[in-house]
Amino acid sequence: MNRRTLLASTTTAFVGIVTGCLDGSPLGGSDQDGWDPSTVGCHGESRPKPSEPETDEAVSPLEYPDLLDTTSDEELVAYVEAFEEAYVRNEYVRVHRDDLTFFRLFTGEASVVASGDEWAVVRLTYQYTDGLGSDEDEAVGSSDEFVAKYAITTQWVRRTVDEGRNADPPDPRESGTFVACFGE
Repeated sequence: MNRRTLLASTTTAFVGIVTGCLDGSPLGGSDQDGWDPSTVGCHGESRPKPSEPETDEAVSPLEYPDLLDTTSDEELVAYVEAFEEAYVRNEYVRVHRDDLTFFRLFTGEASVVASGDEWAVVRLTYQYTDGLGSDEDEAVGSSDEFVAKYAITTQWVRRTVDEGRNADPPDPRESGTFVACFGE
């Protein structure tokens, strides 16, 4: 093989690899396992949406973030971190209302663990600290570690979660709670 043939074949292979990485799809590169998100329909979203508490000392709910049109792995991870914080905090506001005086979510490891042309799965670990009661009689507690997984598509977002450092929630492409539906 002469130098020109070798250079041409190497350049073609490199361009093919780079094109596959930069294909411009909104949620990742080429399918890794052939899963097609259009085979799953969103059947209504379910997420805590509490009203504002009645006292000024109580924790207020958070707004859920909007999914960006085009996203990198870093943007997907940031979206899941913000969404999970809103989800968990809003559930605590819903349950404890005016008694919740402090809430903080601490994220740990977070990464895109699978992706395709129109979808991505993000895994996130977290813990939270909360405060319940009045200033004179406040109880502060910390949670165990949780692991959440989110499947994010152009039509919907689905969440699974499990408790424990080594927890492995189910694949959110296959099961879980729809937390956002975008419609067509």
